[in-house]
Amino acid sequence: MIRPLPDELLIARLLPLIDHPDPAVVAAAARAAAAAGAPCVEVGLRHPTSLDALRSAVESAPIPIGAGTVTRASQVEAALAAGASFLVSPGSGPALVDAVVASGAPWLPAAATPSEVIALRDAGATTVKVFPAASLGGPGFVGALAAVVPGLGMVPTGGIGRDDVERYLSVRGVVAVGGTWMFPLTHGAAADWPAVEAAVRAALDTTRPS
Repeated sequence: MIRPLPDELLIARLLPLIDHPDPAVVAAAARAAAAAGAPCVEVGLRHPTSLDALRSAVESAPIPIGAGTVTRASQVEAALAAGASFLVSPGSGPALVDAVVASGAPWLPAAATPSEVIALRDAGATTVKVFPAASLGGPGFVGALAAVVPGLGMVPTGGIGRDDVERYLSVRGVVAVGGTWMFPLTHGAAADWPAVEAAVRAALDTTRPS
């Protein structure tokens, strides 16, 4: 059965995603998120250097670091060996489900249709990522999807910006939102780390339950 993410990881209703090819930049971004009070961060496995970046973040930040964009069974073992505390995927398939379940790692799988949501629920998921939320129809789509499986938590990601957060969190069934908007990291440019920390803190001020 799918092992869900521990409740404490989503207690702030925010899943920050760091997507950058430079391990040093990813590590610094993870430290900034931790300093801002984020309970965890996700590092996307989207670049040839992403496993090194994940490892650097794990070694640098005093919070759980997850591996995102896990799409192949072979990535499961590699991400866990790099120190990932949890896994996040933009979709799911039989081979990936089997590999993650066999690993015993906490996992946030994704769905984009009612059939996919039902299949993940039947496999033991209690929380499902909805991706790409904005392209699929935004908060209205997420709400319609949540209505099909009441009691299943939804974490919309994909195309979500700072100004969208409250609309998603107002949808019944949404337990958190995820995205990269807190990390305006450009390739080859020095980041303003106090500004990144402030952006994460501002996001948390919006998402944390009052």
